[in-house]
Amino acid sequence: MDVPYPQQSQRAAAPLRQVVDPGKERRKGWMMTLVAAVIATLAGTMFFIYLNQLEAEIGLKQPVVVAAKAIPARALITPDMLKTVEMPIKYLPPSYILNPTDLLDGNTTALINIAPGEYIQQNMVSHNAGLEPGKRAVSIAVDSVTSVGNSVRQGNFVDIIVSYIDKDGNYRTEVLLQNVKVLAVDTLLPAQGGTGGQTYLPAGVTGEVKLAPTTVATLELSPEEALKVVHAANFAEELRLMIRRLDDQSAPVIEPVNFIGGSHAQGTPMEGDEIVPAPNVVEPAPGR
Repeated sequence: MDVPYPQQSQRAAAPLRQVVDPGKERRKGWMMTLVAAVIATLAGTMFFIYLNQLEAEIGLKQPVVVAAKAIPARALITPDMLKTVEMPIKYLPPSYILNPTDLLDGNTTALINIAPGEYIQQNMVSHNAGLEPGKRAVSIAVDSVTSVGNSVRQGNFVDIIVSYIDKDGNYRTEVLLQNVKVLAVDTLLPAQGGTGGQTYLPAGVTGEVKLAPTTVATLELSPEEALKVVHAANFAEELRLMIRRLDDQSAPVIEPVNFIGGSHAQGTPMEGDEIVPAPNVVEPAPGR
């Protein structure tokens, strides 16, 4: 006897829908967010620690001066040519310039061409010996007497006195220049191989012995004044410096003196001198 089997449905059974727990999904999201936050915090902390270690290794930073644009050689440096950048003090060379105002005194020029962004160093610029525009620096040799006992210093203002013999053989002393700025004072090595102290020049044809120069004074002069000083230093008998007060800028007219030495001192009458005849001397008769 045939046993009937149940016929299978022609349609496939629909898959079971998975039931999602909303609370579980939210907890999973919060967990992921928390893990991400912890990782970010750890990464930030580690980066901060790394920066602190790096800063500790590098040390503090110092602004230094660089060229903001190309600076040609012999150009006067102006504010628009400069800017500052920071550099670790640990790696800062001593020749770098730290303050832009050190270059903005109105006298500083570039010695070489400086490229944009290049660090400006002391050997790249010149302060022109502190010279004002139109001035020249001239050095003269002086000794302990002609330099006011070696009291002349950089920054002093002096008058220059010259003593010479004029064409008539008369000794004259006059003020050559007034209110002259001293740019520098340098001490010379002892003359004639001496070990120190004041030395003397060999006696000349007149037999006169003079003090050897011990100091070089560098003066700020106009070109015309420089010619006068150099001529006097080469051919006059003596140049002498007189120190002025810094607050005294007067230039009084001082008449030269002309009453010592020369033919006048030797008894030769000069023009304008009153000639007084010698008195008659009556010699006593013999036997009296």
